[in-house]
Amino acid sequence: MKKIIISVLSAALVFASCQKEAAPVSSGSSEVSFTATIPQTRTSFAPKEGNSYPVLWTGDEKVSVTYNFSTAKTAAVTASDDGSVATFAVELTEDAEATDHNFYAVCPSSAQISASKDYQTLTVEFPSTQVPVDGSCDEAAQIIFAKHESTKFDNSVEFAFKHISAYGNLSLKLPSGVSEISSITLTAEKPLAGRFYYSPAEDTFEASAGSNSITLNTGKTSEVFFACVPVDLSGSVLKVVIAANGTTYTKNINLSGKTLKFEQGKVSKFSVDMSGVSADAKVVYNLVTDPTTLKVGDKVIIAASNANVALGTTQNANNRKAEAITKDGNTVVNPGDAVQILTLEKGTLDNTCAFNTGSGYLYAASSSSNNLKTQAEIDANASFRVSYADEVTTIKAKGANTRNLLKYNSSNSIFSCYASGQVDVVIYSDGKGTGAQLFSTAVDAPSTTPTYSSLAELVKAGEPTGGKVNVTLTNEEILSIYTTSKGGYRNGIFLQAGDREIEIYCQDVPADWVVGGTVSGTLKECTWENYNGTWELKPSSWSELDYTAPAGGGETVSSFNSTYSYGSLDGWSLSDYTDNDSYYLVPAKGIESVAVISGIFNGKTIASNVVITLNVATYGSGDNPTASTFSIYSNSDCTVSVTSAQSGTLPSSKTFTTVVYTVAKTDAAAFANDLAIKVTCGEGSKQIRLKSINVKFSYK
Repeated sequence: MKKIIISVLSAALVFASCQKEAAPVSSGSSEVSFTATIPQTRTSFAPKEGNSYPVLWTGDEKVSVTYNFSTAKTAAVTASDDGSVATFAVELTEDAEATDHNFYAVCPSSAQISASKDYQTLTVEFPSTQVPVDGSCDEAAQIIFAKHESTKFDNSVEFAFKHISAYGNLSLKLPSGVSEISSITLTAEKPLAGRFYYSPAEDTFEASAGSNSITLNTGKTSEVFFACVPVDLSGSVLKVVIAANGTTYTKNINLSGKTLKFEQGKVSKFSVDMSGVSADAKVVYNLVTDPTTLKVGDKVIIAASNANVALGTTQNANNRKAEAITKDGNTVVNPGDAVQILTLEKGTLDNTCAFNTGSGYLYAASSSSNNLKTQAEIDANASFRVSYADEVTTIKAKGANTRNLLKYNSSNSIFSCYASGQVDVVIYSDGKGTGAQLFSTAVDAPSTTPTYSSLAELVKAGEPTGGKVNVTLTNEEILSIYTTSKGGYRNGIFLQAGDREIEIYCQDVPADWVVGGTVSGTLKECTWENYNGTWELKPSSWSELDYTAPAGGGETVSSFNSTYSYGSLDGWSLSDYTDNDSYYLVPAKGIESVAVISGIFNGKTIASNVVITLNVATYGSGDNPTASTFSIYSNSDCTVSVTSAQSGTLPSSKTFTTVVYTVAKTDAAAFANDLAIKVTCGEGSKQIRLKSINVKFSYK
């Protein structure tokens, strides 16, 4: 019997409402006892007893505890001498307004990635690379789960852990002449590992980013334990690959008319006879230290420079999973099916290549987030310059997105694109491409682009030539913002250099940039031209410039969370946001809900446009919001409307978008004290979710 003590701190959700309902108060701290009663719980297999393998705690585990699908808390386990009992403690916060008080526990804690209150699921990950030990599978892959669901916040809870992993026990008969192996890889027609959405209510799994392969790094050939998601492989084909002395041996097992099923908490024991299997033909990938040797058609793998992992076939939402490889000096031989083999193609720019995955092209997907995704076409963000200098390989996308360095993240075992940091990568190539040479030099030649240390120096050099320049801006004040006559899009800013105005023209000026603010930074390879008498710099994005708000400027941010919301919120409810780090407001249907930011303009003379940014999404079925769904007023009763121009993207799904309402300086004179945002959410419309309100303006 396990006794688990959890200290719980109770806190209320506090927010203002027009009904002036009393907010529940904190009930103070309390201690909750958790008792785990199931004997077969965790985490190393003891010697077989009859038809079962008793499972013991080792004391090295950590447990993840989630309350009402909120952010999980982690606790270390203390095991008894015989491994039959374990204790742990964690501090949680009671939701004083909740009608249900449910606790969920996952061990090991590393297996739980996240929780979703909306979908009532836990995201769990079954490792695709495992290291079996004598008498047990890899502890990181052995996932157990317990739940306690109640209508009250119980102080005494009885946990009954159960396995949600399925288990296999594999024995091999080796090929003739093979006495030692280094790994076993199992590849199925269905996902065996990776990330899955687990529903505690239904006890079911749905693949999120599954992997059809599991690699077992082991020299054992009998009683090899492994763990996987519950899966029925009956009637399909299972491929078994063993690695031995730099050679691989493959056997495809036809399970037609045969049963091979891996079930929760059960060990499926099977054997594979590979005695008649011949060595696979060797496919050798050599380390690339001279990019000029790369050709169109080469097959390559991208690996970490300091670890035996390579970019895998699993495309997560924003990155690629790392998969195990074996490096032998400067070569990799026969990487497993889970390793992505990339075919080199020519990029859209000179001296670049594109990485074809077979279903699309890798590309650097963002300037604000560390993203590596796959898309159908080759563009500049999917065109990579490969260079090699000082024994370091650099793979850099040449598009507008500035998080463009392909790197290995050792903390999360993923490959993605970053602005800096992380682990360098290397390329291994089969060298069998027959197409054109992709790179003329191993490194880029020094730039011959004219470079200017200031905007004034650039202007002094004379009229724009239409070519490229590098120019450094230092605390240049924004005189005005160019807004299109149709749509009200903010597509440029005007700066002063001597007696001439210079426009920096680029779409979508950041919403928080206002007149009077300043910009600094270096624009590289920037087009410099005369457009109908206006001298313009045309950068590819705004990310090269840093913005400083004007002195005396105002900024109000309402980001809704469990203890705080801003203003009078009539007809709204406060809910957990799906990332579990923030909250959103949900207006009631059939009414006009009003979010009020009280006193924001009190005592201020507005000296700029007022930019109101809403972070919003929809949920459910019905009509999508329109520009008139949100309207701006200067009083909480919404009797004095204020003219505004809408830009940004209105939401149409549960993905949050940014909608901007800009009130011109002349119209902003209507604001004397409050800002009110009315949301009309009709009976036939989708539910509106408002995550945050951001208001920026200059004042005296």
